[in-house]
Amino acid sequence: MSADETRGPKYSEVVKKELWPDKRWCRATGTVLIDSDSKIGTAVYLSGSTYTTVTSGNESSTDGIIIDSSVYNYDASDTPTLGLLVKGPAIVASDALTIGSGTKATAITALEVLDISCEDAVE
Repeated sequence: MSADETRGPKYSEVVKKELWPDKRWCRATGTVLIDSDSKIGTAVYLSGSTYTTVTSGNESSTDGIIIDSSVYNYDASDTPTLGLLVKGPAIVASDALTIGSGTKATAITALEVLDISCEDAVE
């Protein structure tokens, strides 16, 4: 298995365009309950004050996408704060999104409500 097959997606493979990245207009940091599948491109939803990986049954609650796997800090329960894409206008590559065991089409619909356009083939 090559290194390309084992690494997760890069930011540039997920986010194709976003408004004012230098101003962080579309971004936020949030406490994320991560699991072994969490990586850049993983869809998350807000549950209370913590983001959780989207799985079957909560796809329509999708509130953002992990776009930065650098840990900014940890809360009291050792839950990391990560960088998230939480609003648009932005364009992401739909094939680079990770939706746990859920339905990708439903999560994409929820992202598009946030003005995050999910495109099939984006250069």
